[in-house]
Amino acid sequence: MPTRDIRARLALEGEQEFKRAMSDAAQSIKTLDAEQKLADAQFRATGDAEQYAADKARILQEKIAEQQKAVDAAKKAIETMKEKGVDPNSKSMQDWNRKLLTARTRLVTMQTELDKTETELDQQGKELDETGQQAENYNERAYLKYLTWICKLAINRFRWVGLPDTCNERVLETTLLMNGI
Repeated sequence: MPTRDIRARLALEGEQEFKRAMSDAAQSIKTLDAEQKLADAQFRATGDAEQYAADKARILQEKIAEQQKAVDAAKKAIETMKEKGVDPNSKSMQDWNRKLLTARTRLVTMQTELDKTETELDQQGKELDETGQQAENYNERAYLKYLTWICKLAINRFRWVGLPDTCNERVLETTLLMNGI
């Protein structure tokens, strides 16, 4: 006589909803991953590190928000299962716990990467400020150098005739050049 297997399946109310929420978050993250690849390609083409870091930070913030949705969905599914009295050692409960741990791990990884990117962005901003300050200092030095050179040319251009011996012609020229007539 053939034996017949009788199995019971416990279906969690709203489980499809939780799975859909997890799936939607995963799809959004895949789209953001594609956007990140585009940013990577643009960086390789242009070499604009500051724009790349800003784009990367923005994309990571969006990915973190989507990943947080997945974590929240997994937490809600676990809470609902506990409320329904599902055995904590059951396969479905362990699956949702594993999904929650995986989602949280990805979230922590994304947050760490965002912190690193923001640190790089801050460093680039500091370097840009330093470069701007160096350029400003160079401009000031160049201005003073050429002003001094032009003044020396102006002072040495004329020869004074008939000045008393007590009058220094260079002091007279410098005074006239700097203070006017």
